[in-house]
Amino acid sequence: MSLAPLTGVYLSDALLLDTFERMRRQRTHWPADYATAMAHPLVSRLVRINAALRARRRDGLAEASAPASAQGAQPTAPAAHRSPAAPSFSTPSNPPAMDRKRAAAADLD
Repeated sequence: MSLAPLTGVYLSDALLLDTFERMRRQRTHWPADYATAMAHPLVSRLVRINAALRARRRDGLAEASAPASAQGAQPTAPAAHRSPAAPSFSTPSNPPAMDRKRAAAADLD
């Protein structure tokens, strides 16, 4: 098992091999065997990225399908829906002394 960089997902050899086989079936110009693919820097990176995505998707589906008691979360009542406060679009009581946009356009009085 190896740790995929930046993902924190452990990739087993079986997962990498299965991902390679899936990708080989989908692409026309792909290395014929696993060893050649993993020796190539770009192809091996693509296989590892896709394997990490598959592992994360699989783990996410497993967590989502597990009952709440198995996850350790306590069921809570849904929060009451509140509408956000209306934004305030009032003008300031004393406007700025200089207009930034006019100054940037060199339109000074």
